[in-house]
Amino acid sequence: MTISSRPASSLVDGVLAALTANALPGETEGFDPTQQYDAAAFVAQALQTRAAQQSVVELQSIGGEAGNRRMRLVTVNEDMPFLVDSVAAAVASNGIAIHRLLHPIVAIERDGKGHAQGLGRGAPESIIYMELDRVEARGRRELVDQLQAVLRDVRSAVQDWPVMRDRLSADADRLSNGDTEGAEFLRWLSNNNFTLLGHVDVAASGRTSGPLGIFRNELAIWDEEASRAALDHLANNKTGLLILKSSRVSPVHRRAPSTSSSFRRRTAPIRSTRDCGPVLPYARRQRKCRSCASVFQASIVSLVSRRPATAARPLPTPSRRCLTTSWWPLMNAMFGQPRSPQCRWSTGLGPSCCF
Repeated sequence: MTISSRPASSLVDGVLAALTANALPGETEGFDPTQQYDAAAFVAQALQTRAAQQSVVELQSIGGEAGNRRMRLVTVNEDMPFLVDSVAAAVASNGIAIHRLLHPIVAIERDGKGHAQGLGRGAPESIIYMELDRVEARGRRELVDQLQAVLRDVRSAVQDWPVMRDRLSADADRLSNGDTEGAEFLRWLSNNNFTLLGHVDVAASGRTSGPLGIFRNELAIWDEEASRAALDHLANNKTGLLILKSSRVSPVHRRAPSTSSSFRRRTAPIRSTRDCGPVLPYARRQRKCRSCASVFQASIVSLVSRRPATAARPLPTPSRRCLTTSWWPLMNAMFGQPRSPQCRWSTGLGPSCCF
């Protein structure tokens, strides 16, 4: 987005105070007053206009000595979880070094068209300011596009989180009729032990319905071979719950392969192709919906483990239900090494794990 009007000096002064007032020791090292004012003017210009439910992403080259050229990045969003870690991970995934990161939360009053009317009142907004190694023009355009996509995913995952928790709980209730242990495991997942990214219902044909979270923006979960194998497994085996690592890297919170939990449920046949939603990518080559009258659907939830700082959650007393030995390969694959004493069940506890 390009803004032609210069920001008011009062807006620049307010941004300058916000950038530096709560900075931690070291965050403003080598950030002299002239550089601070230039950064504040850049940020103020970017935040002048932001439509509701939209993100502002701006990049600006700032020169520097040969071999040490830098650029500025600013993102402006409504305040929500996962912004800093998701943006920083996206930048790092391009091999771009981050030399400075400031993240003030600023109340900004806006009119009906999204124009900033002043600071210090209004809804809180997140301002992420970074100074990065400079990249060429094409790389800058690609980075802006990637960050816009990441921020759409963050917004979708955060907005849909309560509904996804409800759906995962409903999946657990349906599963409890035939797989009590699997149902308890789904309930544990939904109890803030994982970051929920998306939820979607998928028919055997690959047709989807009710996408939530990141699935509102992109349906890819696995590659074609894995997608077919997962749906075939749920269709042809007694197992009602299938948990796999996805080939899709999570764009939200932690840039790591997400975990996919798929739950099979019986459904009434769909009588009309008009009731069918979009298809998974591997099924898009089909000219028509060949099996909308599927006798089962899979509810797929995509999730990623929390960072160590937020992962430590006390486990309930051992008198509760226990996971059997069949779950140990799964637990090791999902968690790897234990992140905290509370995560001790991820490796080497013995025959069972109580929760």
